[in-house]
Amino acid sequence: MGYRLSCEYQWVLREDGAFVYSPRDGTVKVVNETGAIILRQCTERSVEEIAASICSQFCLSGTTDRVRQDVEEFLEAMVKEGYLCSK
Repeated sequence: MGYRLSCEYQWVLREDGAFVYSPRDGTVKVVNETGAIILRQCTERSVEEIAASICSQFCLSGTTDRVRQDVEEFLEAMVKEGYLCSK
């Protein structure tokens, strides 16, 4: 399943994290570095590809299944909160 960033929010993606701003109600969601990596990649890559990228970037070996599960949970939460939309 692919994702797209919701156009209801303003996104600021940085190397050390991300900020998501809602002009509608003024709320800001802060996302950590790993979350920003996922957000940068989720529009063009699969969950498996994102998990492999994170494992490679942080030199994690033997934990791909756990990282994949974490990526899935993060994406599901972002969809549920309305920050991401499923394609």
